[in-house]
Amino acid sequence: MPARLVEGYEMFLRGRFRREQDRYRDLADRGQSPNVLLIGCCDSRVSPEVIFDADRAKSSFCATLPI
Repeated sequence: MPARLVEGYEMFLRGRFRREQDRYRDLADRGQSPNVLLIGCCDSRVSPEVIFDADRAKSSFCATLPI
């Protein structure tokens, strides 16, 4: 695995995961029940949950590769 990805994951664990650990635990406990499916391009510069201010647990996003 590329070192940059390992470093990024370690940063996530030390930072965002630690700050939002309760939210991640709640999502795991409650599961997900999306009522929306949005299909987009994998080279999108902004993630759909940001554009639509959507809760990841209530929406499902699928990024596809161009053919």
